[in-house]
Amino acid sequence: MRLTPRIRCRQALRTDLVRKLVGRRRLRESRWRRKFQTVDSGQSVGEPLKHNLKSLDDFSNHRIERLIQTLSVIESARNARLILLIGPRNENDLLNASAYFDLPLECFPGLDLISYSRLIDLGDMHAMPYDNNHFDVVICGWTMSYSNQPPILANEMIRVCKPGGLIAIDVEYSSLTESDYEQLLGYSLAIPGMERINSVAQIHELFSPSLAEVFLSDDAPLKLSHSATGRCDSPSGVATIFSISNAD
Repeated sequence: MRLTPRIRCRQALRTDLVRKLVGRRRLRESRWRRKFQTVDSGQSVGEPLKHNLKSLDDFSNHRIERLIQTLSVIESARNARLILLIGPRNENDLLNASAYFDLPLECFPGLDLISYSRLIDLGDMHAMPYDNNHFDVVICGWTMSYSNQPPILANEMIRVCKPGGLIAIDVEYSSLTESDYEQLLGYSLAIPGMERINSVAQIHELFSPSLAEVFLSDDAPLKLSHSATGRCDSPSGVATIFSISNAD
């Protein structure tokens, strides 16, 4: 395939420095226009708004690439025209996705409790502001662990994804207890009476019986985790990509 100037420009966004320059410039422009908005969620744990604000100008995080790169070689994903990214915080994940698919940024809407961008819709992932069967692909990277109602979140993802569409999920593996979270973060991500999602099997169970073909199943065999006394440089991630069969 011949690389056109447009494709070359998008592929440059795979580079941390380029993505940081583009993302921070767009963030500054939005701040000048005072477009910053937030909304709360009664079904999220921890302090997501505070956490997002603290890292709003971080455009060097490329862990979403693990899901995006895998999606980019799956034929049905390569033909996608509308890809939802849940919980992107800023435009970093959107810019990253645009670097791997020959689609404009408008084809990668984000959904978050915080938004400064017209590309990031303000809303709760447990009650998404979208029609049924709307997206070809739904990506939920590192946000499912912040839900205190994972079944509701899973049902919403199924609802907005087209039949035969793909769902991609990654959650950070963690061996931290509730007291460990308090010591490390100052607040807890543990949900009383609820087991933390730390395996692909747990994720797949949430989407049964809608789950169809599985394209990626990575159960974090190294089990690297933050500890109560410090952060791990590269904690393991539990990742899966699968299609759904019976969205309504």
